[in-house]
Amino acid sequence: MEDEKIKAIFRDFDPEISSDTQFLARLQRSMESVELVKQHNLAARKRYKTAMLIAAVAGFVVGAVFTIVLPYAVNWLSTITFSLPTLGIKNFAPDWQLVGWIVTGLLSVTTAINAYEIALTKLKPTKILQ
Repeated sequence: MEDEKIKAIFRDFDPEISSDTQFLARLQRSMESVELVKQHNLAARKRYKTAMLIAAVAGFVVGAVFTIVLPYAVNWLSTITFSLPTLGIKNFAPDWQLVGWIVTGLLSVTTAINAYEIALTKLKPTKILQ
């Protein structure tokens, strides 16, 4: 019973078949589109890797410079003390070594993120010839 219903549905089905040349032309266009997308993705991946390398170098350099300067800054800052007599704190001297490391880390990360963003905007996508 159901076979007859299915056969009845498809009995009058006569799809229009395009010519071989139209099919091949459409297939060729599709293949060219796929190749264009593939080239675009490769170029974008190269841009991202270059920007990541620039960001890593910038973050490393800033971290190294601040690490070298850190002992001198801590030495200079250790002379600073705070006094809050209203709270009963006569002399308060924070751990400048810890503050220095936190500042160094934050500046390194911030520099790396900003270098990545700037590098992505400055690195132009390469022109893909068709």
